Amino acid sequence: MKKILFSLTVLILMSFVVFGQDRCEPLLTITPTTNSNSINWLQIPEFTLPFEICYGGPVSTDQQVGEILNRGFTHIGTPINGVPNTKRGLIYYGVAYG
Repeated sequence: MKKILFSLTVLILMSFVVFGQDRCEPLLTITPTTNSNSINWLQIPEFTLPFEICYGGPVSTDQQVGEILNRGFTHIGTPINGVPNTKRGLIYYGVAYG
């Protein structure tokens, strides 16, 4: 009886794992940028995450701010004009001790 119950449990769990495989997103085709030290944000599809995350990399234009905030990041850690105060973040790399 235990073997049958165990087999049914494993079968049900395996069916949940296999069930969603046909709904995967297509693979991204990303080509290297011609500009050095830059990210082509338009190659990455727009998405959101269920948690907040701060981008601390280089930002050169106001247009890039909008592209970054639409692609998973919720805050910008680089001080640049055009970023609303509600979307500014602070990345802290220090260690506090007392």
